[in-house]
Amino acid sequence: MPSFQITEAPSRLEMGAPDASGVTPPAKATFLVRNMAPSAQVGRITVEPLDGARPEWFEIAGAPATSPGKIERDFVYGGNQSIEVTVRPPPNAPAGNHGFRLRVAAESDPDADFVQGPAVAFTLAAPPAAPAPKKKIPWWIFAAAAAMVVLLAGVGAFMFMRAPATPVPEGLVGQRAENAASAVVEAIDRGVTFALSREGTGEPLTVISTRPAAGSGVDEDEFVALTVRIPDGPCDSLICRFPDARFPSATVKALAPLGFDVKYAPALTVAQGEVRVDAARIEEIRNAAPPVPVVRMPRLAGLTVDQARQQLADLGLGMNLTSVTDGPEDGRVHRTAPEGPTELPAGSIVQVFYRSEPCIGRRCLFLQDMVVAPKFMDGVIMQRLPQ
Repeated sequence: MPSFQITEAPSRLEMGAPDASGVTPPAKATFLVRNMAPSAQVGRITVEPLDGARPEWFEIAGAPATSPGKIERDFVYGGNQSIEVTVRPPPNAPAGNHGFRLRVAAESDPDADFVQGPAVAFTLAAPPAAPAPKKKIPWWIFAAAAAMVVLLAGVGAFMFMRAPATPVPEGLVGQRAENAASAVVEAIDRGVTFALSREGTGEPLTVISTRPAAGSGVDEDEFVALTVRIPDGPCDSLICRFPDARFPSATVKALAPLGFDVKYAPALTVAQGEVRVDAARIEEIRNAAPPVPVVRMPRLAGLTVDQARQQLADLGLGMNLTSVTDGPEDGRVHRTAPEGPTELPAGSIVQVFYRSEPCIGRRCLFLQDMVVAPKFMDGVIMQRLPQ
């Protein structure tokens, strides 16, 4: 079983239409990768082009400029990492259906221990046709231009007479990003966007600048852009999952009490560039039981009882020790139930069968059964042999 799992991946990415020069706007896809190994490890993440796509079209967020389609990430035990891939076709890239997928490999064994995500399809449209030759301007164009001047004059008068824009509140710089977003919503009822940056020396996920600046006006339909210092390591905030997306004030109000925790990402969708919240899904995630971590138990046959107990304890597993009457009297483990290697939920009890060494003396005690729960040593049942 691969030691990584791609738990979230889109099946299709919508690309915009190319402009007159043949340049297609870039689009972004987000993946969630989970470490399934029993310990922390480094994952090698690579974009694999499909269906005629070229490697130079893809960029992984945070990857070096020399190899934008490859990156290494440190994964803690049971940890998740959000991987953002930007598709940026060159000018006049061939139109048609293309695709790509994500490959995640363990640094310790990249050729054998890897997982490939599902294919993500996207379509590149053909550039617009060249404009037709210019024709002689008809007289009515000038009449329309005069009408436009009158219209612009009216719009200018309206803009001059309307109420001034609401100023951005002071004191946002230096605050935690989620607190600053709540402050904007509470003070002026405007949405926000989050731009991620590695510049500055402040605490991770704190605001290092705003646009517009504090005191400057922001229109009713305008969003306040908060530039946030990204953490050097893994990021457990939704702010890192939706960079540059617009968070309306209602979305900020819903996520602020939850601390913008990344575990609520499945309850969010992006529609027309704005983050929307599924309230029912939020409650479902909030009330869900925490997942039980899975550990990999090795084969224990042939070990001494003490060695087997120590290995199980290190993995967070308990032991039910049972003496048998068959096999050599060597004090070693004959078999286990279940047999290793296998994966078990942490906290499970493993049945260990052994046959003790011969005992010499009238006061020998026979160890019939012993249950050792994880992290504890109670429950030993001793029976005296018949004399």
